[in-house]
Amino acid sequence: MPDTIDRLAVEIAKALRLAGIDSVHAGRPLSKAEVAEFLGISERSVDNYVKRKLIPHIKLGNRILFNLADVRAALQKHTVKGVN
Repeated sequence: MPDTIDRLAVEIAKALRLAGIDSVHAGRPLSKAEVAEFLGISERSVDNYVKRKLIPHIKLGNRILFNLADVRAALQKHTVKGVN
């Protein structure tokens, strides 16, 4: 059942993004599926990034959750700037 809920949350987030609404995740933690969708990568890649401590996360029992602001900050931290 949690997988179904995660998939549904990803589909809802995708529909809201297409409608130009990105603040849906502002106040609640994201699932691994949602972070994978947000980053455009596989869930396995998210697992690898978590294991390598590249993405900040919250461990709650067997579940790993993410704060959208922290994920965005990690992206900014790991962004390589080009030479002007």
